[in-house]
Amino acid sequence: MLSLDEFEEPFDSYEYVERLASTVAGGGSKGGPDTFNPRKLSCAFEKTIQDLRALDEKLQGRINKLEELCIKEQQEHRQKATDLQSTYKVAFGLFQELDDRINYVATKVVHLGDQLEGINAPRSRALEAQELMKYFKEFSSQDELTSKVFSDPDQIHEAANIIQKLSLIAQELPSERFEDVKERIQDRYNQVEGDLISQFKHAHHCGDTDKMKACAETLVPFKGYSQCVDIFIEQCQKGQFLSADVFKDVGLVCENVHSLVKDVFGSNAEIVMGKFVQNLHDGVLQKHVQSKLLNFGFDKEQSLKNLFTLYGKAKETSKQLSEYKMGSDSNFLERLRKNLFNEYLSKYISHELEYLHEKSTLILERYYNKIGHQKRERPFAGTGLLTQELQKRIPGRLAAPTEISKETYLSQDVAVNLLQENKVALKRCEMACSKSCQFIRAQLERIRDALDGKNLESVLTEFGTRIHRLLFEHLQQYTYSYDGGMRAICDINEYRKCMKEFKIPLLISLFETLHQLVNLLVVVPENLRQVCSGDQLAVLDKSVLQQFIQLRADYRTSKLQRLLV
Repeated sequence: MLSLDEFEEPFDSYEYVERLASTVAGGGSKGGPDTFNPRKLSCAFEKTIQDLRALDEKLQGRINKLEELCIKEQQEHRQKATDLQSTYKVAFGLFQELDDRINYVATKVVHLGDQLEGINAPRSRALEAQELMKYFKEFSSQDELTSKVFSDPDQIHEAANIIQKLSLIAQELPSERFEDVKERIQDRYNQVEGDLISQFKHAHHCGDTDKMKACAETLVPFKGYSQCVDIFIEQCQKGQFLSADVFKDVGLVCENVHSLVKDVFGSNAEIVMGKFVQNLHDGVLQKHVQSKLLNFGFDKEQSLKNLFTLYGKAKETSKQLSEYKMGSDSNFLERLRKNLFNEYLSKYISHELEYLHEKSTLILERYYNKIGHQKRERPFAGTGLLTQELQKRIPGRLAAPTEISKETYLSQDVAVNLLQENKVALKRCEMACSKSCQFIRAQLERIRDALDGKNLESVLTEFGTRIHRLLFEHLQQYTYSYDGGMRAICDINEYRKCMKEFKIPLLISLFETLHQLVNLLVVVPENLRQVCSGDQLAVLDKSVLQQFIQLRADYRTSKLQRLLV
């Protein structure tokens, strides 16, 4: 008898027939080829087919029963779902009704609260006015004050609240009728204010932050609140600047004071922190800078070294202090730093050039003395490699040679020393451009990591054009001597190298043109017209060229006003 087990997966019909034939005597394999009997094999196959049909009918019966059972269960589930849906609709309706009732009650409660507040507010104001009138009456009499609030030290904050309001009222009263009252109120006002400031100072000395906070909050509406802040600033600086590095001490003091400022002054913490930092710059840092740069320029080398060191420390300190919130002015720390060094920076360029000239002259004189050469006055054509290179880079700057020098003195040591002195001088005055280029390159890497394709090209183009516009506008703010123009060319050349890394043709073209425009600041006047007619500048509007020409220090003395007319 066949069973379902024989047809479990995987089922191979070919293998099943072979297996069936092998079990029949005369089927070909059982008994050997000589015993093959097709009739027996046919009978065996017919019998198996009948068994298979019987098994199929049995299975079909079971399938029909299961289908009937599934249909029945499906109908039952459909009925349950219909019943649940009806129940859900009823529950949803009840929920909406309940929600409407809750909203109605809430509206009533809010309305009732508004009514109670409308009644309570005038009542509170009336009670407060009544209390103030009682205290005002005490001040109106010539007798001593009898209210305990003015005599109990533990109630000084309540007394301060009362006297501050009485002071406001007194200011509105005519002096001819209430002069005595106003004086008594003012005297008490000053006394309470002084007591609060004294308590604040004592609490600061004892490290009582809670009491400091209470006194500061009470003093907010008083005129002496600024005095409270000044005392806090003064007390926080006592005994803090003991090392030789004052800038480092300032950073440590601000780090220690910052959390205390937040705890004591609350919502006014940013303003107080800003005033604290400003006081440090105007006081201890100003004195330190003045002591280090005393007789600035007398010893040029040491003065320049000291200025470079101090300015670098000031920038590091500003970077550290920028972590603290000190109001909405984003240039606050930069302005403080500029005020700190403004007196010396205004003279820096002239001192740097004078020192560089003196140092270079000294190096040359030592060399001439060493070789026994006596320097003679003679025209120098500048036909060396340096002059040729300058003529390539600065078209028209060097005039044509008038006489060729017949003697040339070369010294590797002299050249190295001169280059080293220039390198040191440039290091002192060119940090802004270097840091800007570092920042631009860092942003370039970030943008390339985040974008690709057309998005990358669009963002880099926008980024580069904004940098170009910023530099273009920045250059318009100054007047340039020859030396200043050379420094500007060096800076723009660094930006031009930086922009080449963007690999955007438009940006490369913009900065090449900007470099040519800045070149107009150093070209000799008689060659300006020729340079302006060059390939890159000839396509520009004459007003743009004139913008840069008029930035020259010799714009009027060389009569360049009508050069391009």
